[in-house]
Amino acid sequence: MGLGKTLQTVALVYALLRHGAVPPATEPFRRVVVACPCSLVANWKAEFDKWINGRAATLRERVTVKAVDADPSKAIAAFGAGSRPFQVLVISYESLAAHASGLGPAACDLLVCDEAQRLKGRKTKKAKGEPSPPNEIMDMLCRVQSIRKICFIGAKAKAAFVKHFGGHLDGDKMTVANSAVDGGVPCESFREIQLIVLPSSSRANARVPMAEKVRAWKEALKPT
Repeated sequence: MGLGKTLQTVALVYALLRHGAVPPATEPFRRVVVACPCSLVANWKAEFDKWINGRAATLRERVTVKAVDADPSKAIAAFGAGSRPFQVLVISYESLAAHASGLGPAACDLLVCDEAQRLKGRKTKKAKGEPSPPNEIMDMLCRVQSIRKICFIGAKAKAAFVKHFGGHLDGDKMTVANSAVDGGVPCESFREIQLIVLPSSSRANARVPMAEKVRAWKEALKPT
């Protein structure tokens, strides 16, 4: 609370949406999903309005944000439509997990996880030696193949995500299997997703050298 993590994330999202592709990538960032506890959905939209839209001089400088407070399936369908009525979808973890099937393979360019340490996987018992049971979040990552990066606000959030939802982890990269789309064959059988921890201004991070914080931000902005 009050450590500037949300503002830094808003700045990152705005930079990616405004500046589009970061060379040598050619595909620009167009859609971002912010997943958070339901109690923070309205807060995230308010932060975008406060720091970006409230200071924008023209409509082109604004960011269109949809905070999902009702009818998640309709909001997700609109988010994935070709017309893209809004650029940022702020949605609770519960709504995202319940309606993730409505997201297409290229529906999102960046997934931001806030308070991800609150996440829990399905508490399904399994016999020893059997693979972990599936869960809705991993299903979404397998299906939405345009997600190549996940930004976490804090190292604890990343650790919790990996514990409950991670596939094969290799350092700061997680390998997931791509799902076939509409019964077809995915372009790639597997893909790597970068797991990036965004630096904050907390006391713990006060001991982190500035060069290391800059490296983390460059990593977040670097094309995949």
